Amino acid sequence: MISRVHGIVFLSTPHRGSSHASSLNTLLSVMVGTSNKVYVSELESNSTSIEDLNEQFRTVCGPLRLVSIYETLPTRVPPGIKKLIVGKDTGVLNYPKEISGPADADHHTICKYRSRVDDNYILFITFLKQISRDLMAPFLGIVENPVEDVQKFASQGLQGSGEWLRERKSFQHWLSDPTGENRLFCLSGMPGTGKSTLAAMTVRHLQQAFLAQSCQFHFFLESQPTKKSVAYCLRSIAFQVASTHDVFAEQLLRLHQDVGDVLSSQKHQTIWAKIFEGILFKLDVGYTLHWVIDAVDESENPQAFLKFLSQMQSYSCIKIMLLSRPSKDITSALAQKGKAAIFDTISVRDTAADIRGYVRSVVAEALPAESLIREEIIERILARTEGSFLWARLALDRLHHDWHTLGDIQKAMDVIPKDMQSLYRNMLLSIKNQEPRLQDIAQRILTWATCSFRPMRVVELQAALEPEFGGFISLKDTIVQVCGHFVRVDGDSVTLIHATARRFLVTPDGEEPELISSRGGHETLAKACLRYLSDDRWRRILSQVPQADTEHKDRLSAVYESHPLLSYALNYWAYHVRHAPVSSPELLQHLKLFFAKHVLCWIQAVALSRSLRTLPLASQYIKLYLKRRKRARPSSLDAAEPRGETSAPGDNEVQFLERWAVDLIRLLGKFGSNLAETPSSIFKHIPPLCPRDSIIAQFGARQDSALIRVAGISSRNWDDNLARLSVGQDQTASKVRCSGVYFLTLVSASGTIIVWSAETCEELRRLEHGEWVVLFETNGTGSMVVSSGRFTFKIWDISTGNLLHSFNKLPEADPMHLAFGNTDTDLVVAYDDCSIVRYDAQTGTALARFRTDKSDKLRGCPRLMVLSPDRTQVVIAFRGRPVFVWEANVDAPNPPRRCIRAADESRSDENDVYSAPEVAVWHPDGDSLFILYQDTVLVHWNLIEDEREEYDNTEAREMVINSDGTLLLTSNNRGVLSVWALPKLNLVYRLHGNEFVRDIAFSPDSQRIYDVRDSICSVWEPDALVRPDDIDRHGDNLSSTADGSGVSEAVSEPVYSQDKSGSAITALAYERGGEFYCCGREDGTVAIHDMLKGKISRKVCTHGPHADVISLAWSPSGRYLVSGDDMGKIIAKKLRLKEDGKWAVYPVFEAWIADDVADEVADQFLFSPDETLLLISTRSRDQIWDLASRTLALERTRSGDRSGQWINDPFDDSRLLFVEQNRVHIHNWRDFEKETTLDIITTDPTDQAEEATPRPSDITSTDKVQALSTTHSRRFIVHQTSPEPWNMRSKTNRGRNQINLLLAADLQGPAPTPKEQVRRRSLPELSARTQLFLGTYREKIIFIDHQNWPPISVSMTVRVSNGRRHLHGWTRSLREQKAPCVGLEAG
Repeated sequence: MISRVHGIVFLSTPHRGSSHASSLNTLLSVMVGTSNKVYVSELESNSTSIEDLNEQFRTVCGPLRLVSIYETLPTRVPPGIKKLIVGKDTGVLNYPKEISGPADADHHTICKYRSRVDDNYILFITFLKQISRDLMAPFLGIVENPVEDVQKFASQGLQGSGEWLRERKSFQHWLSDPTGENRLFCLSGMPGTGKSTLAAMTVRHLQQAFLAQSCQFHFFLESQPTKKSVAYCLRSIAFQVASTHDVFAEQLLRLHQDVGDVLSSQKHQTIWAKIFEGILFKLDVGYTLHWVIDAVDESENPQAFLKFLSQMQSYSCIKIMLLSRPSKDITSALAQKGKAAIFDTISVRDTAADIRGYVRSVVAEALPAESLIREEIIERILARTEGSFLWARLALDRLHHDWHTLGDIQKAMDVIPKDMQSLYRNMLLSIKNQEPRLQDIAQRILTWATCSFRPMRVVELQAALEPEFGGFISLKDTIVQVCGHFVRVDGDSVTLIHATARRFLVTPDGEEPELISSRGGHETLAKACLRYLSDDRWRRILSQVPQADTEHKDRLSAVYESHPLLSYALNYWAYHVRHAPVSSPELLQHLKLFFAKHVLCWIQAVALSRSLRTLPLASQYIKLYLKRRKRARPSSLDAAEPRGETSAPGDNEVQFLERWAVDLIRLLGKFGSNLAETPSSIFKHIPPLCPRDSIIAQFGARQDSALIRVAGISSRNWDDNLARLSVGQDQTASKVRCSGVYFLTLVSASGTIIVWSAETCEELRRLEHGEWVVLFETNGTGSMVVSSGRFTFKIWDISTGNLLHSFNKLPEADPMHLAFGNTDTDLVVAYDDCSIVRYDAQTGTALARFRTDKSDKLRGCPRLMVLSPDRTQVVIAFRGRPVFVWEANVDAPNPPRRCIRAADESRSDENDVYSAPEVAVWHPDGDSLFILYQDTVLVHWNLIEDEREEYDNTEAREMVINSDGTLLLTSNNRGVLSVWALPKLNLVYRLHGNEFVRDIAFSPDSQRIYDVRDSICSVWEPDALVRPDDIDRHGDNLSSTADGSGVSEAVSEPVYSQDKSGSAITALAYERGGEFYCCGREDGTVAIHDMLKGKISRKVCTHGPHADVISLAWSPSGRYLVSGDDMGKIIAKKLRLKEDGKWAVYPVFEAWIADDVADEVADQFLFSPDETLLLISTRSRDQIWDLASRTLALERTRSGDRSGQWINDPFDDSRLLFVEQNRVHIHNWRDFEKETTLDIITTDPTDQAEEATPRPSDITSTDKVQALSTTHSRRFIVHQTSPEPWNMRSKTNRGRNQINLLLAADLQGPAPTPKEQVRRRSLPELSARTQLFLGTYREKIIFIDHQNWPPISVSMTVRVSNGRRHLHGWTRSLREQKAPCVGLEAG
């Protein structure tokens, strides 16, 4: 529960104690039978106890949102006196992030509201909404409050600044246009003309002129990779709208629940599609939204951003103001829309009044009494500004040091350069004229300000500089004095004065070298961060950080206060390595030391800070650094490192770093959820589970006191396969879709949609359509899925499994494509009669229908129909005809466009046969189309330019495009998967498989691949899909070098992989001695393996290549082994372990379950205690075989399906038990007759053994017993139940498996009477964590939890003694390890 607490609202809570505590104690002392109380005394104002509580709470409340509401009315207390109980002085904590407010109430009515319009109720709800909206910032990846940018830039202007714009007719027309046709207003101006300040002042004007919540804004900043990201801009605008609009906020939170934490790392295309097109543009906000976007030219991708804005279609009116430098690209991109955009420019005359006001205010403040001198200075400065605020500000800063005499001012005025470049040179000269130590300090500060990923805070910069220069008296003053006015401190942020200053500092000036080398600066910062992290103290510091904390909260927030550079170093050291020079041997040694000794500690810190995405980012940065290093050989590296005899110096380090780059990506894919829950598991639990030859496994093997040892891992290196999931025996998965935190598989024959967790790959629920289903699709936000059966359409809520809508389809046609419309209640269906029908899902009525006018002439039903992403166009392809694209618009039935391949251009007759298309997919932007033909030729058809490009090297049969249109995934008839980078179709990744692929899909972040083959859905996570050009979460454009050379690093050699999964294990049994285990596989083989080495010791038998072994049992003595397959065949073998350690195998019998019943298979075997008899149990019958005579002794059939499991009586070897969910049936082995039946009752854990009070069972009638196991002491029978798959409708399957203890003592004694009962003790904590129950070992329950940890018993114990249960926490030695897969000691 604590992990779900995000905030606390205190209502009249006396945080500082109460002055009335002494009065209460006095009253208690005079009352009969009472006396004054110590705890009451501790409630007095500012008591030691109160101060201790407040201090302790201060250290743990950092991630929480705190609200304190205090009373303002006195409360009536006996005898008729009114006193203020909790006022502001004691009702407010005065913590930095706390918000508080007064309620018009007394102590009795502080939480009693008269109605929904009660002012106190409105205050309370307002605070609750604020807490809820604050939660959106983390999952949207908002790093700072957007308002801070407005405040920073607006503070640089004066009252009335920007008035000229508000009087401009173009601005007024844009603002007042009621039609919304001129929704874009583009204002351009030269650098330094105050565009950012103008944007901030315009934001304030719009907030005052209209509703405050109607204006959203963003300031692109070239020097900050995060803020120049288009994706971050979109997320910021969404955050601002959600902060003031309840309906949008609710739907955005719902989207977060559906897609998880991926929103903060998605590309701008996905953000636009899911948040803006999927939610915001469908809402009636109720007022016009005004967006002000500054420095569009400084964004990472202006063209893509402008394309979004110019093509958007919103139900609410949205007007957008864009500011930028003059740019032909921006102008041409917007001019294509004609009247949609208004253009204007900032001239020298426009800003003259604002510059005059600014200069006058600065000079007047410095020279208040010298009016004549003031005017002269003002006029001389204004004569040189040429409309540049930046030049005016820097000139005034230079003059500020010479305002002593008139002569000094005149002299300074004469030497101030007239242009920015010359002014920058003078500023640089002032730095070089300082003494050497001050020059060094200035250069280091400028290096951090120029090369840092984001603006440094003063305390961060001080922590970075002090190891080199010692302690600073006042770093802010030092910056002002030594940095030549290149750097300014805004509040607590250290930044360069302007983007042009950065370009000046990193660019050579004629024959003079640059002051700051971009590559060298990044090397300096990289080494500083690595030195900071390569410290043995971090292991001790991080071990003291509480691992359990609220979701999405940085658990290191308290550590940052005492170690301010930690956050920056954790997240950005690899960014600086990526841009550093490859010829530096010092940097390579820093990296070697870091990865050799401190990398696991860094991973733990990253996990504690809730920023696990840093791991793949760091991996890609290292890969790019190493790639540049390889390219640089032999010239630059040979100069720095003499070549050795066999290999160049540094090659070992490079190979070492390459292996770590691979492992960092794999860690997130394989153990991401485990690290998030238990960061310290990186030291003891995760390394043993990694492949033997991986660098992290070898690193972990060198660590002391490992908690677990894993034997038998067959893979030596990482496998791209993350999971192989079965949809059911004899079932075929036909389609797969990925939707946020879920992925879905379709079993067409049964009409079943299986919902899986994308995080843990566990089955969550099944949606039963009840008909044969051929199509299913998800909506844009990933919250709903529609399925198309033979007769009906059904729409489901994915997260709950609830059926939302069901209605009939057209009886005369079959659907070929489905898509949700503009709202989630609109469904658009393409039928095979070439018609497009739009339905209202709530009523099932057809709202509109469009049919191509030539469909009756084009050779029957089409081969394919695919709707465009915006549902305004449809692709239709007929056998032997070209591909047609129709506008699906009843009002404008324009002729279709045709795609004719080069090989078909000579064909013109109506009877000519054209190349046959097989698959067509739209690019997400709807402007182009990919068509795959029967001869595997792929055609990319640009619909805007009507251009076609053909590729004949794909060998593809199926294809799908990712959400942002940058990758194409194909499969061929041999089961080979290929990923291609668009638009050039460069091969990125190829996976060689063996089985036929029916369908494929990308994950939303395009870093996973899903495919379905027969009954298996495979999940692949190749590190090749974490592309360098995909890393835009931080806005770092990795497609070009830091020095602006523009050399692409994104295109890399393709990665080839092989599906090494082999035949999947389908059944497992172990030998009681613990030295061997036996596996049954889907290829029908049964083999014994050595427990320590994992290698096959002896092949036992083969059921056949087309049979899956589904059940195994090994007798307690190890003498017998029996196996059963999915075709009903049983094979029993006798075993003997010879003296040389090898197994001898002898036949016992082979048999088939039944010839008269279809699909009858054995799913449980049970040996009698003396191993003379074998029970074989199926769904409808039970058989007992005599192992000595190898014959069937007897058989019993049942009328219904089996709902329980068999187990030997723990006290009587002549009996066996059939345990159902609420009953135990006792049989005897001799004749298999039932002796009696006992009811199972659920008892309260606190009941005494002889006083057990039954209560209603937690297990429903649909639950079935799935597993039974007796503890070593025979005191308990562990009893696991779970519902049938068709009954899984819960949001998650946590707790679906119910684990209980049956008290075996209730089975002892003489033959029981029917009135006697067996007590059941529930284990709800264990049930909530159990995904797969494996069995018992001595007195421990072995299971795999929902994070897929291995079954290790290192956790808590449940003791049942004297009829009472005691739940014990972690033992002291394991308290900080918190292994998520645990054994529970029963007894």
